[in-house]
Amino acid sequence: MKMVKSLLLGTAAGFVAFAGAQAADLPVKAKPVQYVKICDMYGAGYFYVPGTETCIKLGGYVRFNTYVNNTSGTVYTNGGFGRFNNAETKDVTSRVRVYLTGDVRSQTAYGTLRSYYAVQIQNPTGNANGTGTNSAATVQIIRGFIQFAGFTIGRTTSLADTPNAIEMASGNWNSVGGSTTSTGINALQYTFQFGNGFSASLGLEDSDQRDRPLYNVTVTPTSGILTGTDSSSSGANIGSTVPEITANLDVTQAWGSARVVGALHNVRGAYYSGTGTLNPSGACPAAAGGTAYPGVEACGRPSDKWGYFVGAGFTITAIPGMPGDLFGVSGGYSDGATAYAVPFNSVAMYKGGKYTVGNAPDGVYDNRGSIQTTKAWWVSGAYQHAWAPNLKSSVYGAYAAVDFSAKAQDLVCGIPNGRCNPDYNYWLVGSRIFNWTPVQNLDIGLDVVYWKFNSAKSTTGFGNPGGPIRPDRKIGNNDVWYANLQITRSFWP
Repeated sequence: MKMVKSLLLGTAAGFVAFAGAQAADLPVKAKPVQYVKICDMYGAGYFYVPGTETCIKLGGYVRFNTYVNNTSGTVYTNGGFGRFNNAETKDVTSRVRVYLTGDVRSQTAYGTLRSYYAVQIQNPTGNANGTGTNSAATVQIIRGFIQFAGFTIGRTTSLADTPNAIEMASGNWNSVGGSTTSTGINALQYTFQFGNGFSASLGLEDSDQRDRPLYNVTVTPTSGILTGTDSSSSGANIGSTVPEITANLDVTQAWGSARVVGALHNVRGAYYSGTGTLNPSGACPAAAGGTAYPGVEACGRPSDKWGYFVGAGFTITAIPGMPGDLFGVSGGYSDGATAYAVPFNSVAMYKGGKYTVGNAPDGVYDNRGSIQTTKAWWVSGAYQHAWAPNLKSSVYGAYAAVDFSAKAQDLVCGIPNGRCNPDYNYWLVGSRIFNWTPVQNLDIGLDVVYWKFNSAKSTTGFGNPGGPIRPDRKIGNNDVWYANLQITRSFWP
């Protein structure tokens, strides 16, 4: 019995040893690795960059537009002599846009360190001259900024942008105001946060996008100021000595947002043309026969002036009992800073035997003296209604005007109370007939817009810049209908 017991114990010990050896030979199952770890610190769509505490969110959209009487989002108003509504015009154009974004954030002892970029690639067809040729694809950096400890540095939106409800409620971006939403602007900005949605910001912004031509009418033909032509001798804004100085006060809360904005713009003219008898210093030598020639330093130039812009707007996005609806109004006034008020440097449209023309320079001057700044103002409004969570419509309208002082009109027209009036204005009404979202992140919208342009005036007719006046080419008001079908597939959470 004792022998049997020993045998059983020995056999059991052998099995245990054998099983242990076998187990040691088996591979150990690795713990699961989370290659994409969700980061919920900044909202939906962020994930951790592997091996770091940095969170990133990737997004963007692909968009297709088809336009009627419109090119790449801008109504046919510029280029050549408009050539609108004739045999040379391509009435239907299209555009494909790819928009890619990245938002990278991490926490530091000074708060959130953020960098953001948006790159736009697009390929439009047709152009403002109506020739209908395929345009080369363009690549643009629309955003590219760093945010840290209250500072925003890089390409972002301007602090002088007003809340424009038309941009939110339609596919119509280039109507009034000087919004940088679709382009961006290089800037250095600082924002003070007061809590409860209130903030104030100050900024220095690049002036290139805000400079408009200055015209020395001594060397610019009268017809040139009407048609918007600009030559090297016309005295364009030659380069600001300081960047744009911008500021705003903003409140963003559950009901919507409101903002008051302002900007200072340096207006700097080129040298006088060189006609000695007109130069105020008398030190500039005249060319043979007393004719003008391109200005040089010895001729002197007009003193710099400060242009300015003020604007305000609000957008209500939480209307009681009407989820998805929004309503907004905005407007602004500029003096010597027309790029903040009207998106068109010039208007040149031909239709029905009439030319509609106008120009929005920062100012005009002659060899006798100072710059006469140009004034411009605008107002706009929009209302969007949600018929269902995935179906919306909107109506919107805007008005803008460009005004020259009496002194500026005399300079442009050549004689006091002369034959022309460079003032012009335009207005528009439009509707996003529908914006349908059949599935998440897919939007299909159709806008129809009517524009009315009230032209600058010349009673004697109109000719090519520098050429003879042609009585058969009459200056007159014009209008245009245009439509925009837009299909957007977004791919951000």
